[in-house]
Amino acid sequence: MKKFVSLILFVILFVPLYAQYGINEIKKNLDTNNIKADEYFLASDELEGREITERGQKVAALYIKTQFEKIGLKPVNGSYYQKVKVLKINPPKNPELLVTNDTIISAKLMEEFYPSSEGRIIPEVSGEVVFAGYGITAPDFNYDDYRDIDVKGKIVLILAQFPEDSKISKFNKTKFADYRSTRYKVQNALEHGAIAVLIMNEINRPFDLLIKSLGRMLSKPVFRLQEKDSKESIPFAYVSKKLSDIILKKSGLKTDVIKDSIDNNYKSFSFEIPNTSVKLRHGIERNIEETENVVGLLEGVDKKLKDEYIIVSAHYDHEGVINNNIYNGADDNASGTTGVLNVARILSKLKPKRSILFIAFTGEEKGLFGSTFYESNPLIDFNKTKAAINIDMIGRKDEKYENSDTSFYIYAIGPKIMGGNLPSILESAKKINNMYIDYQFDTLEDMNMFYSRSDHYAFAKQGIPSTFFFNGEHKDYHKPTDKVDKIIFTLLYKRIEMISYFTFLLANSNETVKIERPIP
Repeated sequence: MKKFVSLILFVILFVPLYAQYGINEIKKNLDTNNIKADEYFLASDELEGREITERGQKVAALYIKTQFEKIGLKPVNGSYYQKVKVLKINPPKNPELLVTNDTIISAKLMEEFYPSSEGRIIPEVSGEVVFAGYGITAPDFNYDDYRDIDVKGKIVLILAQFPEDSKISKFNKTKFADYRSTRYKVQNALEHGAIAVLIMNEINRPFDLLIKSLGRMLSKPVFRLQEKDSKESIPFAYVSKKLSDIILKKSGLKTDVIKDSIDNNYKSFSFEIPNTSVKLRHGIERNIEETENVVGLLEGVDKKLKDEYIIVSAHYDHEGVINNNIYNGADDNASGTTGVLNVARILSKLKPKRSILFIAFTGEEKGLFGSTFYESNPLIDFNKTKAAINIDMIGRKDEKYENSDTSFYIYAIGPKIMGGNLPSILESAKKINNMYIDYQFDTLEDMNMFYSRSDHYAFAKQGIPSTFFFNGEHKDYHKPTDKVDKIIFTLLYKRIEMISYFTFLLANSNETVKIERPIP
């Protein structure tokens, strides 16, 4: 009985004292000078927007690595870097599209066509042209644009989208990627033996709007994870309605007439275009290059719990230089990277029970490259990873709070979605400075889909309790005006302080975090 009473007294007295110890030590070790130094350096013009594979990103990676070393974090598998191979697809140089029917017509780049690719391709193709409807093969929907034609060794002209106007169309309820996506259409053409694809822009959408939507692709390289782009493919080009009608001239038909026929009858309308050929030179150069995740390990001190890990992450890349404007990304995401560095500095002084792996992810802006690669190549077994914290934009206010009386807030995304005891731990963490936790986006029904748009998602998909901290979007989001002079440092300090305490609680709890609802 005495032992039981002693245990109860220990829990009643020691646990609150230990929590207070964490609060006191975090407040004592938070260094505002370090926070400012990190933020100013990472968001400086000298880093040229931290575009992946470029000099500025390499300098940022070296800076983060150096700070991890100074803090006393250890490398993982002998290195602070996890190398990530990416495919760099440069904007086309001197592309050409020639149509031969009665005469030879040279299409105008940006006005009538724009070339691209979905994989490794030969630089130039020539061939006869076949019109292949929407370029869809869907046996389950009793629809196949390739049913009655042979496209082997030929170039196919197809429509964007799918036959959606028909009342009996079964495509209306399908996902975009199923049949509308360019990737699907090109791959389907390849599987039927075509050597190139011309995709007619949507009938009611001016071609210049398509060009605007391509935006930065026209002046900057496009990147893909190399492991996802190793397949052979064929070249394709987006073409205008005007150019499509020129290619169709010998058939005696117009693009809109053909589209109306398919849509109204829900029946493919494919045919060879007589006496018509196309030559396409895409001018696209593709190179394999490397970028880096930067990692540092803070080993736990508890003999049993040190083999359990907490992840604290942020992406450190941004958009680079576009049209001679440096996209500094002071909030997105120099602020989050600054957060990771300073949580590491603080907790290295507190010697947590569990180990903490700090990760600065690369390539988030390109499509979660760094975290996707980590998911396939984890440095720590997911079974030993007990929680993940991700920090993406914590230096500003969004429009909702710009003129609000609430001085200190942060959006938390994940605790409510996953449930369990994650929300209660976060509610305990906010006590360090009375931070207001806003759960507005902490739902799978959020139209912004924020929960799947940052690097924590790689861990959430593995069923690991994950929390994403975020200040919301603002008018400078993904613009060259996202500069360090707009960072609200008093707010940044408070957020780093609260996130440090949240990490402290996760790393020192005798019980692991439990969730109710893994991500579907």
